[in-house]
Amino acid sequence: MAERLFKAKIFLKNGIVQEVVVTASNMFNAKELIKMQYGNPRFFSDPQEVRR
Repeated sequence: MAERLFKAKIFLKNGIVQEVVVTASNMFNAKELIKMQYGNPRFFSDPQEVRR
């Protein structure tokens, strides 16, 4: 399965909106990776695939 690049915006604990980028095989996995890395953050925008 091909790995694809996804970006999303999350709220950090200090209230700042930060764009994050992850590599995953699908949108669900991208969201799960972001949740694991950032401690289940509040999403400003869900992951969307980045076209290269």
